[in-house]
Amino acid sequence: LHTLPRSRRRLLAVACAGGGPGAPAWSEPLSIDEVARVHLRVPLPRDAGNGGEMLLRVDVVLEGASLFVVLQREERGWPYRIENRAAEDAVVWQHVDRGEPLRRYAVPAGRDLDYAWDQPTAEAKQLVVSVRGATRRVSLLEIGEQQPLAYAANAAVGIEVAADGARQVLRLAPVAARGLRASDDRLDALDAAPERTSLVVRLALEGGIGVSLISRHVREILFATLSDVEVRWTDAATSQTLRVAVRWLQVDNQLYGALFPIVVYPTLLGAGAGAAGVSGAQSPPALQAVVVRAKDRPYGVEYFRYASVLAQELSVELDEDFLYALLDFVALDVPGDAAGGSARADDEGAAAMLSSAVPDAVLPAEGAQLYFELLHVQPFKINISFMRTQRLDVGGGGNGSEQPGAAASAQVSYDPQRGLSAGATEQTGAGVASTPGIVAYAMNVLTMAIGNVNEAPVSLNALVMQNVRVSWPVLLDRMQKHYSQELLNQVYKVVGSANLLGNPVGLFSSISSGVADFFYEPYQGFVMSDRPQDFGVGLARGTASLFKKTVFGMTDSFSKFADSMSKGLSAATLDPRFQSERSISRVRNRPKHAVYGVARGAESLARSVGSGLAGVVMRPLEGAEQEGVGGFLKGVGKGLVGVVTKPVVGMFDLASNVTEGIRNTTTVFERDLDRQRLPRFVGRDAIVTAYSPRDALGQAWMQELNKGAYAADAYLAHLELPGSDMVVLLTYQRLVMFRRAKPDAAGMAVGAAGSSTETGSAGAGAVGVSAANASRAQIEWEQEIKSLHSIQLEATGISLKLPAATPDGYAPPGPFIPIADPQSRRWFYARIREAVKVLVDQRKELG
Repeated sequence: LHTLPRSRRRLLAVACAGGGPGAPAWSEPLSIDEVARVHLRVPLPRDAGNGGEMLLRVDVVLEGASLFVVLQREERGWPYRIENRAAEDAVVWQHVDRGEPLRRYAVPAGRDLDYAWDQPTAEAKQLVVSVRGATRRVSLLEIGEQQPLAYAANAAVGIEVAADGARQVLRLAPVAARGLRASDDRLDALDAAPERTSLVVRLALEGGIGVSLISRHVREILFATLSDVEVRWTDAATSQTLRVAVRWLQVDNQLYGALFPIVVYPTLLGAGAGAAGVSGAQSPPALQAVVVRAKDRPYGVEYFRYASVLAQELSVELDEDFLYALLDFVALDVPGDAAGGSARADDEGAAAMLSSAVPDAVLPAEGAQLYFELLHVQPFKINISFMRTQRLDVGGGGNGSEQPGAAASAQVSYDPQRGLSAGATEQTGAGVASTPGIVAYAMNVLTMAIGNVNEAPVSLNALVMQNVRVSWPVLLDRMQKHYSQELLNQVYKVVGSANLLGNPVGLFSSISSGVADFFYEPYQGFVMSDRPQDFGVGLARGTASLFKKTVFGMTDSFSKFADSMSKGLSAATLDPRFQSERSISRVRNRPKHAVYGVARGAESLARSVGSGLAGVVMRPLEGAEQEGVGGFLKGVGKGLVGVVTKPVVGMFDLASNVTEGIRNTTTVFERDLDRQRLPRFVGRDAIVTAYSPRDALGQAWMQELNKGAYAADAYLAHLELPGSDMVVLLTYQRLVMFRRAKPDAAGMAVGAAGSSTETGSAGAGAVGVSAANASRAQIEWEQEIKSLHSIQLEATGISLKLPAATPDGYAPPGPFIPIADPQSRRWFYARIREAVKVLVDQRKELG
């Protein structure tokens, strides 16, 4: 091997060893900067006696950070073959931009020639075909008929490229030359001529397609929706066309307490239309693809004339809980080794990352050959947001497997062997905080502060491949490498969108867009209209846009900075309950306008100061109760830390809420998106059944009532009392009667819009769920199942009896559930008996 020095491109030449005295005969160089397969002509040693050449197959492979150049002697034949079936001899050579070609090859009539490129590093590889002095450049990569070569007034040579196994074949055949012109107008006219369609199949799914992802813990992780899907297949004489259009694309996070309820949605379409109005004629499809397959003649490969994919700008919003749930979902269990399989896999993965050994080269996989005249994946943009969480959740309440009376504030931690599991305490908290030591404590505070990214704009360039012949594995590998490199080139935008820095990328983008509108709107009014007043209207619009986007950018930047600081400091309070309550409150009470922002900020400040003062007294007492004197001393330290850090957290929350409210005032008239449907309910038996909107609605009420106090309960049933806003909710742990909150400017109450109060069914794209209003519902009474003495079915409802409070065994009356309908009364009575029976069975098991 010999590397050519002083070259802008990294070139490699090959020579055979031996050959007697003198310099070895080197091959033409190849570029190792291009990951591809290349064939090299290598001269044989002079002492071989034949003076011929050897054909090498060179694969340039990229594995991780290592670039491999794999040399193999080609045993399957040459990559190209030239078949001359014309009546005249032909001469071929590789086209060069400057100078003379290295070689010229004569192809007599009726003979064949095996061929490989003489100069593999040439930018545009073309073969020149000459017949009796007439020449024509031919692309050996372009499969199909090409413009014939006319060498006389009434004679021409037809040119066609076809696939024959792994090689490309150039066929020269005689054709009549009458009416041919020197240009490609004739072929272009043939290509542009309309085809006669023989069959059209159209499949339209206006309701769309929904995909629900269920974890091994029998919890719904996400619900993906493709709305207004249209598939059209057209069969013509020479081609088949497949068109797919998806009007709306949305992926919902179905985990309980999700910081981002919607994971993926089209950015521009979502700002104006919303999920409920995606079928409007003016909104373009969120995703569309077109594939045209040729069928007029055999080409030796699967021939596609055109393939294109276009996606609208997407917003991707992720939180830590959702990512952990996805990781747990894709984890593979090894049969018979449930305890150590995952741990051993983690150890092997860590060892592989730390190993400095060079990996093995993996050659491109062979498979069915595909040929694309033009493959075009349009450029698209993704706005990425990510937020760290203090608490990890499996995905929504209990399914009945938990013990009755479980603490509502139970934390959920991620374990690589068991996945997401409940019951984490302060000593076994989630994430980095579970590691003891001051370093882990500092790292947790730091990552909570800087680990949030807001709307980082990642723009991915188009992928265009013309006249390419590949297999499916190679095509997917090329696409993966292309977009991986594109993502690496956009890392600076992700860093620049960090909340700790105030999202400078978003600030610059917002202000620059306002400045552009300030100049564009008046110009548009002046140019596009003859009325002078339109210039003034355009000036007013531009000025308003500049003011609006400047205010939005400035307040958004400061809001993100303040929220990031408060989130980092909340991790320093050493109070997981305070962190969880603050996180849930921030999600449920996003300020919609400036006034609401001030109110929410003041409430957050008061709550933080109160929690800090109460912690000075309560944390030592809690520590003494759990660990004695050592726990008391620990509690004193945690209380002192909290009384200092919690008021500071409240101050940053106040600033963040106020600025966020001012920011949202500029977009108060824009419609917010909502989940397509409520999270799925799965019963105690952990059997996934058909989706029930009614059960999903009852589960949502249970999780949001009383600020999530009943989220750890196992939902059983609910009944909406006709003629009132009263609802009675039954879990395996308690009965709750509450009055639904009325809709306000902050959102719709659960079940108040987009759903039926009789069945609880929510309409697609408008579930009408607001955590803020559900948590503000008025609780009329609450009764635990274990504290009931008896239940009695009466003519007008269900009466609950409490335990005897007097020596004579008198059971005082408890709450009364008024149910006028006999069928509903008997049904709900049976559900209460079921909850009591489960409680009795559990007590028997405990002895």
